[in-house]
Amino acid sequence: MNMKVAMDNVPNTLGRLATAIGEAGANIMSMGGFDIKGDLLVDDIVVNCREESHAQAVLDAVNALDGIRVISWFDRTFDMHEGGKIEVLPLVSVG
Repeated sequence: MNMKVAMDNVPNTLGRLATAIGEAGANIMSMGGFDIKGDLLVDDIVVNCREESHAQAVLDAVNALDGIRVISWFDRTFDMHEGGKIEVLPLVSVG
């Protein structure tokens, strides 16, 4: 899952975010560079989740943190297939 998060620009905020993701059983795969927007840091984080319910548990854990909020998120696998990249074909000819 890709998450865009906004967090207070104070020490240990990133550490608390990483801890919450890890305690939810997920792993951070990558992080982009931080954009500083006033008193906030904004970053894109790629998190490895097992399934949709696991992704929701990670989102809930992150949103429960003071000074951190998820701005947006999307499922990377689903997003790759948007627009019809998945095709269903019969294995056996009918008729």
